Amino acid sequence: MRHHLDVIARLERGWSAGRTPDMARTAHSLKSVAAALGMHALSDAAAALEAALQKQPDPDEVMGCIRTLSQAMSRVEAHARQILARHEAPAGEAGPSHSAQEVQAAWQALRDALARNDMQAYVLWRQWGAQFRAILSPEACSQLQRDVETFDFPSAHALLSTLTPGSA
Repeated sequence: MRHHLDVIARLERGWSAGRTPDMARTAHSLKSVAAALGMHALSDAAAALEAALQKQPDPDEVMGCIRTLSQAMSRVEAHARQILARHEAPAGEAGPSHSAQEVQAAWQALRDALARNDMQAYVLWRQWGAQFRAILSPEACSQLQRDVETFDFPSAHALLSTLTPGSA
Protein backbone atom coordinates (compact mmCIF):
# COMPACT_ATOMS: atom_id res chain seq x y z
CA MET A 1 0.00 0.00 0.00
CA ARG A 2 2.75 2.40 0.87
CA HIS A 3 4.14 1.94 -2.63
CA HIS A 4 1.00 3.56 -3.99
CA LEU A 5 0.68 6.11 -1.19
CA ASP A 6 3.90 7.80 -2.33
CA VAL A 7 2.60 7.89 -5.90
CA ILE A 8 1.63 11.56 -5.66
CA ALA A 9 5.19 12.63 -4.92
CA ARG A 10 6.47 10.41 -7.74
CA LEU A 11 3.93 11.87 -10.17
CA GLU A 12 4.85 15.43 -9.21
CA ARG A 13 8.56 14.66 -9.64
CA GLY A 14 7.78 12.99 -12.97
CA TRP A 15 5.86 16.04 -14.17
CA SER A 16 8.71 18.36 -13.16
CA ALA A 17 11.19 16.15 -15.02
CA GLY A 18 8.98 15.79 -18.12
CA ARG A 19 8.58 12.03 -17.72
CA THR A 20 4.99 11.82 -18.92
CA PRO A 21 5.31 8.22 -20.24
CA ASP A 22 6.42 7.06 -16.77
CA MET A 23 3.59 9.03 -15.21
CA ALA A 24 1.06 7.45 -17.60
CA ARG A 25 2.31 3.95 -16.67
CA THR A 26 2.05 4.79 -12.97
CA ALA A 27 -1.48 6.16 -13.42
CA HIS A 28 -2.47 3.07 -15.42
CA SER A 29 -1.09 0.74 -12.73
CA LEU A 30 -2.88 2.62 -9.97
CA LYS A 31 -6.10 2.67 -12.00
CA SER A 32 -5.96 -1.10 -12.40
CA VAL A 33 -5.11 -1.87 -8.77
CA ALA A 34 -7.78 0.49 -7.46
CA ALA A 35 -10.42 -0.96 -9.80
CA ALA A 36 -9.51 -4.52 -8.77
CA LEU A 37 -9.97 -3.53 -5.12
CA GLY A 38 -13.29 -1.78 -5.74
CA MET A 39 -11.91 1.71 -5.12
CA HIS A 40 -13.82 3.28 -7.98
CA ALA A 41 -13.24 6.95 -7.15
CA LEU A 42 -9.51 6.33 -6.95
CA SER A 43 -9.56 4.30 -10.16
CA ASP A 44 -11.53 7.04 -11.93
CA ALA A 45 -9.08 9.71 -10.76
CA ALA A 46 -6.11 7.65 -12.00
CA ALA A 47 -7.90 7.05 -15.33
CA ALA A 48 -8.46 10.79 -15.75
CA LEU A 49 -4.76 11.45 -15.17
CA GLU A 50 -3.79 8.69 -17.58
CA ALA A 51 -6.07 10.17 -20.25
CA ALA A 52 -4.72 13.68 -19.66
CA LEU A 53 -1.17 12.40 -20.12
CA GLN A 54 -1.91 10.50 -23.34
CA LYS A 55 -2.71 13.61 -25.31
CA GLN A 56 -0.72 16.84 -25.48
CA PRO A 57 -0.62 17.41 -21.69
CA ASP A 58 -2.07 20.67 -20.43
CA PRO A 59 -0.19 21.63 -17.23
CA ASP A 60 -3.30 22.90 -15.43
CA GLU A 61 -5.28 19.79 -16.35
CA VAL A 62 -2.48 17.44 -15.27
CA MET A 63 -1.94 19.21 -11.94
CA GLY A 64 -5.71 19.23 -11.36
CA CYS A 65 -5.80 15.48 -11.99
CA ILE A 66 -2.91 14.95 -9.57
CA ARG A 67 -4.74 16.98 -6.90
CA THR A 68 -7.92 14.96 -7.45
CA LEU A 69 -5.92 11.74 -7.26
CA SER A 70 -4.27 12.91 -4.04
CA GLN A 71 -7.66 13.65 -2.48
CA ALA A 72 -8.99 10.23 -3.51
CA MET A 73 -5.92 8.52 -2.06
CA SER A 74 -6.32 10.44 1.21
CA ARG A 75 -9.91 9.24 1.46
CA VAL A 76 -8.82 5.62 0.85
CA GLU A 77 -6.10 5.88 3.50
CA ALA A 78 -8.53 7.42 6.02
CA HIS A 79 -11.06 4.69 5.32
CA ALA A 80 -8.41 1.98 5.76
CA ARG A 81 -7.39 3.49 9.10
CA GLN A 82 -11.04 3.52 10.26
CA ILE A 83 -11.51 -0.12 9.34
CA LEU A 84 -8.32 -1.17 11.08
CA ALA A 85 -9.14 0.88 14.17
CA ARG A 86 -12.53 -0.82 14.50
CA HIS A 87 -11.01 -4.28 14.41
CA GLU A 88 -7.86 -3.90 16.46
CA ALA A 89 -7.04 -3.00 20.04
CA PRO A 90 -5.25 0.33 20.51
CA ALA A 91 -1.48 0.01 20.20
CA GLY A 92 -0.92 1.25 23.74
CA GLU A 93 -3.01 -1.43 25.47
CA ALA A 94 -0.92 -3.91 27.33
CA GLY A 95 -3.29 -6.83 26.76
CA PRO A 96 -2.46 -10.28 28.07
CA SER A 97 1.11 -11.20 28.90
CA HIS A 98 2.93 -13.21 26.28
CA SER A 99 5.85 -15.60 26.40
CA ALA A 100 9.19 -14.63 24.93
CA GLN A 101 8.57 -17.14 22.14
CA GLU A 102 5.23 -15.52 21.27
CA VAL A 103 6.79 -12.07 21.17
CA GLN A 104 9.65 -13.39 19.02
CA ALA A 105 7.13 -15.01 16.64
CA ALA A 106 5.16 -11.76 16.43
CA TRP A 107 8.42 -9.87 15.78
CA GLN A 108 9.24 -12.22 12.89
CA ALA A 109 5.67 -11.98 11.55
CA LEU A 110 5.93 -8.17 11.62
CA ARG A 111 9.27 -8.30 9.84
CA ASP A 112 7.84 -10.66 7.17
CA ALA A 113 4.72 -8.52 6.66
CA LEU A 114 6.86 -5.39 6.29
CA ALA A 115 9.05 -7.14 3.73
CA ARG A 116 5.92 -8.02 1.71
CA ASN A 117 4.60 -4.44 2.06
CA ASP A 118 1.51 -6.09 3.56
CA MET A 119 -1.19 -4.27 5.56
CA GLN A 120 -0.93 -7.11 8.08
CA ALA A 121 2.12 -5.20 9.40
CA TYR A 122 -0.17 -2.44 10.64
CA VAL A 123 -2.47 -4.97 12.30
CA LEU A 124 0.47 -6.72 13.96
CA TRP A 125 1.81 -3.41 15.24
CA ARG A 126 -1.59 -2.59 16.73
CA GLN A 127 -1.76 -6.02 18.39
CA TRP A 128 1.82 -6.30 19.63
CA GLY A 129 3.01 -2.68 19.96
CA ALA A 130 2.95 -2.72 23.76
CA GLN A 131 5.14 -5.83 23.87
CA PHE A 132 7.55 -4.36 21.31
CA ARG A 133 7.78 -1.13 23.33
CA ALA A 134 9.00 -3.18 26.29
CA ILE A 135 11.96 -4.53 24.31
CA LEU A 136 12.92 -1.57 22.10
CA SER A 137 14.66 1.68 22.92
CA PRO A 138 12.27 4.65 23.00
CA GLU A 139 13.92 6.13 19.90
CA ALA A 140 13.71 2.92 17.86
CA CYS A 141 10.16 2.33 19.00
CA SER A 142 9.05 5.86 18.09
CA GLN A 143 10.59 5.60 14.62
CA LEU A 144 9.16 2.13 14.01
CA GLN A 145 5.71 3.25 15.16
CA ARG A 146 5.84 6.33 12.94
CA ASP A 147 6.89 4.28 9.89
CA VAL A 148 4.26 1.58 10.42
CA GLU A 149 1.42 3.97 11.21
CA THR A 150 2.15 6.07 8.12
CA PHE A 151 2.35 2.87 6.03
CA ASP A 152 6.02 3.46 5.20
CA PHE A 153 6.64 -0.28 5.34
CA PRO A 154 9.98 -0.26 3.46
CA SER A 155 11.48 2.16 6.01
CA ALA A 156 9.99 0.21 8.92
CA HIS A 157 11.41 -3.02 7.50
CA ALA A 158 14.84 -1.46 7.06
CA LEU A 159 14.79 -0.26 10.67
CA LEU A 160 13.44 -3.55 12.04
CA SER A 161 16.13 -5.46 10.13
CA THR A 162 18.80 -3.60 12.11
CA LEU A 163 17.20 -4.35 15.49
CA THR A 164 17.20 -7.39 17.72
CA PRO A 165 14.52 -7.57 20.39
CA GLY A 166 16.02 -6.60 23.73
CA SER A 167 19.15 -5.00 22.29
CA ALA A 168 17.60 -1.99 20.52
